[in-house]
Amino acid sequence: ISIVILLVIAAVFIQSNLFIVKANEFVIVRQFGEIVRVIDAPGLKFKVPFVQTFTRLPKYTLVYDVPPAEINTLDKKRIMVDYYSMWRITDPVQMIESLRTLNAAENRLGYIVYSSIRTELGKMNYVDIIKDRISTRGGIDSTVKGQVNDNLIRNNSGIELIDIKMKRADLPAANEESVFLRMISERESTAQQYLSQGD
Repeated sequence: ISIVILLVIAAVFIQSNLFIVKANEFVIVRQFGEIVRVIDAPGLKFKVPFVQTFTRLPKYTLVYDVPPAEINTLDKKRIMVDYYSMWRITDPVQMIESLRTLNAAENRLGYIVYSSIRTELGKMNYVDIIKDRISTRGGIDSTVKGQVNDNLIRNNSGIELIDIKMKRADLPAANEESVFLRMISERESTAQQYLSQGD
């Protein structure tokens, strides 16, 4: 009976210290808080009991929806811009050491993206921003991507911006009503002109 109990305890002990690494993730193994190895090959792995812990990080592309923000254009108009970005972890050790968590990485990415977008869109007039993106705004996305990646490399962030796109550019809610009223007034004026010509 004692042998059976010992075997059961040994089996539970071994099982609790085995873990599976999936093909789409990195596993960071720490010993007393220090990173001792990074596992990126899938399979069944073993950690030293009581001494080592592990953290999982995604290897696949992540999508971060940059919160909508107000930006001043070159012609002093305020607009709400809404962007999304696609990013991935390139160096899990650098990412853990500089940014700690995925949430911190997204917050850092969002801050850098917003700062770069604000600078670049601040050089453009409102009408150019809302035009067809191929003619004017298309170059902004690639410029912002380059600036953000330069910043991330400079700070040893261990992450990379793959792509960034503008979803929408709207007037702030406070300005929408006045713009709609002006549009209605212009249409009524045009309608009245046609009516007068008809009479």
